[in-house]
Amino acid sequence: VALVATLAAILATQNLALIADAELFVSDWEIAALSPPEAQDPDIVVVAVTEDTLAQFAYRSPVDRAFLANLLTTIASRHPRAIGIDFLFDQPTEPAKDALLKKTLRELKTPLVVSYSDDPRIVTPLQSATLESFVPERLRAYATLSEDQRDVVRWIYPGAKAHDGHYILSFARALAAKVGIETQPRRIPIVWHGKPASGDPAFREFPAQIFSILPASWFRNKIVLIGEDVSLTDRHRTPFDAIDPVPMAGIVVQAHSLSQLLHGRYSPDASWLINLLIAFVCAAV
Repeated sequence: VALVATLAAILATQNLALIADAELFVSDWEIAALSPPEAQDPDIVVVAVTEDTLAQFAYRSPVDRAFLANLLTTIASRHPRAIGIDFLFDQPTEPAKDALLKKTLRELKTPLVVSYSDDPRIVTPLQSATLESFVPERLRAYATLSEDQRDVVRWIYPGAKAHDGHYILSFARALAAKVGIETQPRRIPIVWHGKPASGDPAFREFPAQIFSILPASWFRNKIVLIGEDVSLTDRHRTPFDAIDPVPMAGIVVQAHSLSQLLHGRYSPDASWLINLLIAFVCAAV
């Protein structure tokens, strides 16, 4: 009887929608409401292309290639440990600006990672060809975020084999590798970095359009992530939605994943074996 009750409980929390949803909601609420406050991560800085950044250009998308090229060069001059740029360069824009960005990507001396995708559900064959011509193979990292069936980001995507057979790391794992940290090629739960008690964000974030006037010391030996933080593009549901239903910018999700890998943090969630044992003890009682 105890064994049957145990199996029923475990299967129900994984397969019955009502119970599974309740289980996930409780888990997400614990992350969102009960995570202890932490100081801002000292190793990661986000440089965000915001609505104010986009307002200075004649078009919103794709983001101005010359601006990104100059931004990369300026960041590199501040001597960061590595740079990650989370834009898919999957379509041409103005030829001169495209050429400048291609040249910058190839010649930058700072360790660099650039988002990439060859998933046919995301990029067409033409877009894929543009990406391959734009981003050198040594810089590519999959931009994929690992979501559940409810479109909530829960895991660090490890990477996968590309269409030509070679393995491409995920964005977070590739950046960790650039600074000498080896990680295992498996999907693991994200350990979300808690917010400071002051209410500041978990990571220091600066608008891209003011970067040039910021002190160089703020970026020296940091890992700098560049991406969009706007209202309608590249935003994702996370466990924090349980109490604050505002989707998180993709570049900030990547910052959480990278922070976990840099600091060797492991998920506090019990394994399936521990859950099975607890359920069996309760059933036996």
